[in-house]
Amino acid sequence: ALAAARADGHAVVPWGNGTAQSTGAIPLRYDVACLTSQMASVVEYEPADLVVSVGAGMTITDLQATLHEHGQFFAIDGVDGNATIGGIVATNRSGPSRLLYGSARDLVLGITAALPNGDVVKSGGRVVKNVVGYDLNKLHIGALGTLGVICEVTVKVHPIPRAEALIVGRFTSQAAANAVAHSLARSNLALRAVDVTTDLADPPASFTTSVAVWCSGWQAAVDR
Repeated sequence: ALAAARADGHAVVPWGNGTAQSTGAIPLRYDVACLTSQMASVVEYEPADLVVSVGAGMTITDLQATLHEHGQFFAIDGVDGNATIGGIVATNRSGPSRLLYGSARDLVLGITAALPNGDVVKSGGRVVKNVVGYDLNKLHIGALGTLGVICEVTVKVHPIPRAEALIVGRFTSQAAANAVAHSLARSNLALRAVDVTTDLADPPASFTTSVAVWCSGWQAAVDR
């Protein structure tokens, strides 16, 4: 399809479920939508290896459901449940958990992509350390589909934490809240997320800023 579009001079837009089509600059041209929804199956999954390969059209909701059956999860949150794995990788999305687990860029091990001329290329693999020199995976992560259509993605997964807790502190000073948040984020506590929010109520309350801390892992670590 890509080769035919190129031969006819058509501009192609990769399209999963369209949850992030507003991300990035508006394309100068748009003739053909290349839908990835039919590439939505699990290609290879060995729970003991903590690695899964899936079609780029699989939604994160469906992937999480598959992983949860084995006590594991894909450590990307804060995205639309209908977002496809290819779209998440193409936009390098992440949520609050990136403090502990990183963004999509940190979780991808391998990518199969179709280039504009129709060639299919593979980079990376199924192990954490599989690159000597430049990691070609990184070219497609965050590239918004400008370099090709992501067809298959191999990612690292993690065990579902044994325990979780949320701690919220309220402050009268934005500066004090920021100082605490930065200190926590740089501590050795391996926190899953640290977030600062400001209450814009009118009239303002005495405690206007909150620091929320998400702890997860073994029970002893969460208690600490």
